[in-house]
Amino acid sequence: MKRNKKLLLQVGVLLFVLGVFIFALEQQKKFATVDFSKRYSQNKTIEVAGFEEGEQWLGNYSYDSQRLLEGKSSITLSSWYGKENSIEKTQDIQIPPGYTKGYLSVYVADKQNLLSLVSFTLELQGEKDQKKEYNFTQQMSTGWNRLAIAVPGWKKITKRSFTVLSKPGTIAEVNLDRFWIENTSVYASELFQTQSKALSLRTIGERTYLFSASPVLENYQLSNPSSLRRGTITFSLIPEHGKEMSLSLNGTSIKLSNSDITKCSLLSNDVVSSSKTLKKNSGADNVYTFLKAEIQGDKIAYSLSNNGIDFESCGTVAFTERKPVQLGLQGSYLLDSYSVEY
Repeated sequence: MKRNKKLLLQVGVLLFVLGVFIFALEQQKKFATVDFSKRYSQNKTIEVAGFEEGEQWLGNYSYDSQRLLEGKSSITLSSWYGKENSIEKTQDIQIPPGYTKGYLSVYVADKQNLLSLVSFTLELQGEKDQKKEYNFTQQMSTGWNRLAIAVPGWKKITKRSFTVLSKPGTIAEVNLDRFWIENTSVYASELFQTQSKALSLRTIGERTYLFSASPVLENYQLSNPSSLRRGTITFSLIPEHGKEMSLSLNGTSIKLSNSDITKCSLLSNDVVSSSKTLKKNSGADNVYTFLKAEIQGDKIAYSLSNNGIDFESCGTVAFTERKPVQLGLQGSYLLDSYSVEY
């Protein structure tokens, strides 16, 4: 009998020590910080063309400040009544080893334009007699297109030209918005579980951002950590042509719309629970925006900042379940960094 009591006491002590160990382990905080300019410092993009004023294209075209995902303009290239129309630009673009993935952002306004299109092509020229043509006609659809380009293994591109041709008696036009070359696609899977063609890298000056450009709402689910039951998470981004952005955690979210950037809304299971007028335009284009979510017991406190130090509260909302962390973006945004403490 004494032996059994002693054994039970030992088991009790062991369970107590184990409980203390687990509790202590749970109290240890984990940190994760990603600065995209540092993470992708070896993956700078080659921005071949932004189709902005001052790029000095030769040919018949016009600038459009409405149909665009990045920059201040796109170029509208039109073909009237079956007459071929081309634009071209001569400039040396060096191609370092490993830069083999090229992409082109092109917009087709409607089905009528698409049906009127006979062909849309790109021709690249390198040194001496190096030439390669790409025919995108069969890949085109209405709205925004991200067209893949297998970049030749040349030392440099010396000239690029775009040509559009319409059917007789019709008008066809396309908008050219961005032409870039990358040396990696790892960003598409390592940060977010969500796979999307709206993501790319984009180098501006010395900084390389993760770039999201989409006319529709894209919900990116974070990979690490995929969910939180405690702690704080903060995203830093720059709206370029923002329409809507949100940060979601455990079935709740904060949402800002560029139709009214003075107001933030809190949602629970996609239903608005409260709204607040902000003192600052925290979601304005071309201004840093920090979205922060902090778990406080059974509630989540959401706040915003333009410098990452002075945060303005949007309020708190209760949660009852554990759901993935998601960043929702509609429009174009430069993602600078994110940090999480949990």
